[in-house]
Amino acid sequence: VAVRAAIPLLVTLVLVAATTACRSDGAAVHPSPDPSTTPSPVAAATTRGTSAAPPIPQPRTAVGVPPCESHMSQTAQFTLDAATRWIVCGGAAANMAQEKRIVRTTDGGASWRLMSGNGLGAVTLPADVPQSPSAGTGFIFFRDQDNGWLTTSSAGPNLYHTRDGGITWASVREFGSGGGRIANFSVSAGGSGGADTYFGPLITDDGGDTWRQAHTASPAAICGMREAVNGQPLVPDVAFTLNATSAWQVCNGDGGMGHREKLLFGTVDGGVTWVLLSRTNWERPAPEPGVGEAPEGGSAVGLVFLEPLIGKHEGFMGLDGPMGGLYRTHDGGVTWAVSPPIGPQYPILSVTFTSFFKGVVVTRDGTFVTGTEGESWEKKQP
Repeated sequence: VAVRAAIPLLVTLVLVAATTACRSDGAAVHPSPDPSTTPSPVAAATTRGTSAAPPIPQPRTAVGVPPCESHMSQTAQFTLDAATRWIVCGGAAANMAQEKRIVRTTDGGASWRLMSGNGLGAVTLPADVPQSPSAGTGFIFFRDQDNGWLTTSSAGPNLYHTRDGGITWASVREFGSGGGRIANFSVSAGGSGGADTYFGPLITDDGGDTWRQAHTASPAAICGMREAVNGQPLVPDVAFTLNATSAWQVCNGDGGMGHREKLLFGTVDGGVTWVLLSRTNWERPAPEPGVGEAPEGGSAVGLVFLEPLIGKHEGFMGLDGPMGGLYRTHDGGVTWAVSPPIGPQYPILSVTFTSFFKGVVVTRDGTFVTGTEGESWEKKQP
């Protein structure tokens, strides 16, 4: 336990709406060159080293009221634990900008507080409400109660960092004209982390303030190493970059009847070599030495790996659809087993670990939390 307590905390966000662009011919699609990543203030944002305290949101709580106003809808959300959740509410959009409210609950949704927003829509916000980034939101995630990140769809700065729970935001990265679309993201308390973006995998060593290219292997090139059982090309799906050396890529084949053919590849040398770790057995592929059986069922919507204690990486894969469920690996992705009680009857929406011990799984039928590395799970919300 003492050894585990010394392990850097890891937060992983799994977002399922984002996908990675790639070429169908299997050729590598390299990320665009990394522009300057010096943080710049936006809309009353505070950055590290700034002495002025951020404004404190007024207690605009709404007990028993939906967090988004009637003319707005939820565009992104992040669940930190059973009590704490952020929702981004979006309204009318025009010229790459969107009316936005960022709200937070710390009591399981009984009440919500407006953290920041903008007045681009018909409803005027009070003058004391801190300004949020104006462009449409791709996703939002938090490592703890204070440190969070948000991406937007703008062509300019589109990765922002908050250190006060979502009150103020500072620009830390420009991903390019494609926007900061990210499928998975992790930043440890020690400062290391990775992100799988539209432009390829990125890593950070300073807590998410600056980012650089992790490796040059494109998802299309990785999936092009094999083909589906029916002979068709594999399609890149969710990926996970843990740090400068370790990353994983799921590739999809044919599907039907609630099942999806899945192959999981991994690298432990910074993308120099990739190995097939496991694949589904639904269509009875020929067995291969050293290749395990990947989780059967729907598409992988959550992929999480943790820094190893000793030996191989611990990991989790969440599946969506009528054959969902949460699956766990103890050997870096070769063998998998259901992580009870989150079986196939639970279609997964997201899988998040905020430390080696603490994790949250959001399903279509409730939220589960663990404080035991996933050895046991407790259902906290219906």
